Amino acid sequence: MLDAYVYLGKGSYPTNVPSAHFFTLKLTEKIHGTNRNLTCDNWFTSIPVAKELLQKQVTLVGTLRRNKREIPPSFLEVKDRDRNTAKFAYSEELTLLSYCPPKSKQKKIVPMLSTMHATADYNAKNRLPEIVEFYNKTKIGVDLMDQCYTYSVSRRTKRWPMALFFGLMNIRPSVDANPAPTAKKRCAVCPRGKDRKTKVFCGMCRKPLCGEHTAPRCEECVTQQK
Repeated sequence: MLDAYVYLGKGSYPTNVPSAHFFTLKLTEKIHGTNRNLTCDNWFTSIPVAKELLQKQVTLVGTLRRNKREIPPSFLEVKDRDRNTAKFAYSEELTLLSYCPPKSKQKKIVPMLSTMHATADYNAKNRLPEIVEFYNKTKIGVDLMDQCYTYSVSRRTKRWPMALFFGLMNIRPSVDANPAPTAKKRCAVCPRGKDRKTKVFCGMCRKPLCGEHTAPRCEECVTQQK
């Protein structure tokens, strides 16, 4: 889990934008400007959200709800569509996909949006559009979160701190703030020619340091520095 936002009912977030728009931008603040990608389901995905995230150097790949007015009617028609076929539309840095899955019980259309992909590329082996294949590979985080909540440890309570605590416990029962690295890394201070590797890391910045570039400190000095 990257971040969380406690929903306190109506009035706990701005009403001048859709709730999905607000929560998507709020929960991704820590990765703004990092050139990463966000994969999300159809509740969060919209063209305004995709455009605003792109301005913050975050791409988006996700499914779209069929009632979005930006989707052309021809992209939602299922009657004359063959299974495992796709239609693409492009607008500036947006790619809209209309995909008809091959193995669904009932023939249907899955609209998708991507600001990460700009071409109609397919996987040569399974003939899946690249957007669909990427979405299937990266949506696992949502599936894992759902599995965590399947085995809930929550108890009925009227105290909101306890409700929040149980919610966090459902996600992970323990927290490793700075897990100890297991592999040796090259000393961050030594020149590359020395190639000194170490398992010792700075307690503040977590840089790997060899014996020559480490210095012992007493507990009192460490406490005063904090």
